[in-house]
Amino acid sequence: MRNRSLSSRLGFTLIELLVVIAIIAILIALLLPAVQQAREAARRTECKNKLKQLGVALHNHHDVYGQFPPGSLDDDGRTLGWPVYLLPYMEQGNIHQVLVDNGAWFYNKANGRLKALDDGREFGVGGAPNADGHNAHLTVNGLDSGVVASAFDTQLTPFVCPSDVLPLVDNDGYGKNNYIGCAGSTRNHNDPANDWDDCADVKPNEQDGVLRYSNDNNIANGCAFRDMSDGSSNTIAIGEVSISANVSETNTSDGAFPVWTGGNRNGGCNGWRTGGNTTRLTDDDFFINRLTGAQSNASFGSQHPGGAQFCFGDGSVHFLSENIDLNTYRWLGARNDGQVVEIP
Repeated sequence: MRNRSLSSRLGFTLIELLVVIAIIAILIALLLPAVQQAREAARRTECKNKLKQLGVALHNHHDVYGQFPPGSLDDDGRTLGWPVYLLPYMEQGNIHQVLVDNGAWFYNKANGRLKALDDGREFGVGGAPNADGHNAHLTVNGLDSGVVASAFDTQLTPFVCPSDVLPLVDNDGYGKNNYIGCAGSTRNHNDPANDWDDCADVKPNEQDGVLRYSNDNNIANGCAFRDMSDGSSNTIAIGEVSISANVSETNTSDGAFPVWTGGNRNGGCNGWRTGGNTTRLTDDDFFINRLTGAQSNASFGSQHPGGAQFCFGDGSVHFLSENIDLNTYRWLGARNDGQVVEIP
């Protein structure tokens, strides 16, 4: 009789089992956000380290050529951009060499000027060739064939933030880049109509950023430390980018889709509607994580909650809130506006 009584109490009742399941579900619900936060913290740290490596590459380039590379080489959203010039300093020298061997224009180490490999002439020298006549050496359209096409399709992990949601390639297969150069603000543009998105309307000498766009056909506008009169530690060089009004997980065919080649096949004469794949702006209308309007295609942003990370001219990396004071944000993007501010 006693044994039968003990056996009758073995196991759980249905109500007890449901209570246990409910408790486990509550514990999972409580722990899941913490797990997700820990994972995002790890991704954010990895992203920060990649930006630091880009900062080191910029400095190595400066050591060799006396300046950072230009943001882009022509007023064309298909032009090779500044990331290509950093490849030798990011353990990607093999891809760089493929481009050199197939006619892309690169710096002449002797004087820091871009060299036209087909005829030996250079930007910035008397009789220098007009870039518009040498698109085969400057644009992805002119170079995109054979082994170069395979190089363009390479997904380079140093340019990819693990938190980002965009596909790893655009519609043409070009590898993504979540780190874009800063061309500064629009306040110094000599353009009463403020046509920031018009074709080649704003020239590099009017831009106050570190990596400038729309070069003047026969001049390669690099930036040296001496040009950062506000101080390299107070000047943004590179920032994170992600989705925008015309770029998303399902829309990868816009000229503003960020790729490490700088320009892509969908670009055109680069007013900012198609130029935001190489450099972007810090300004009142180009605030962090803007997702609407054409300005969003020229704005920085990320998938990290609350803001984005930026590499400064001295190589340091800082997280800036999407709620940062817009005057401070604009001043941080300019290298020589006389406004020296502390990074918030």
